[in-house]
Amino acid sequence: MESTYKQAFLQIIDFLEGLEENKDFKYYLVGGILVNLYSDFRITRAIDIVIDLPSSKITLADYISLLGKNNFHAMQDWRTTLILARETNIIQFLDKTDTVRYDNHIVVKFSSNKYKKMGPIGL
Repeated sequence: MESTYKQAFLQIIDFLEGLEENKDFKYYLVGGILVNLYSDFRITRAIDIVIDLPSSKITLADYISLLGKNNFHAMQDWRTTLILARETNIIQFLDKTDTVRYDNHIVVKFSSNKYKKMGPIGL
């Protein structure tokens, strides 16, 4: 499982780094994966990533399309993934082996809901 998890981690980082270079895209790691990089290893069920789509040169639909084109797999299908992402501001999908789940939380800068509102990401 460790090598599968490592491969999934490298798959998403390579993808996001490419977007950062080409689309002015910002992201950061959160949750258990971040803890594992700086502390003792612990089991976590998903790789959690926050993405700042509002500040990038890419739309939600384009981002989801790129996921499919880069060998990530939808949990249902990509159309349903897009619908759910618009409703929840979360994109859930799987790595190329259908083993590791990714949870992408989308920054919502202008929301009256205090649980959805996030400030600009400083990377």
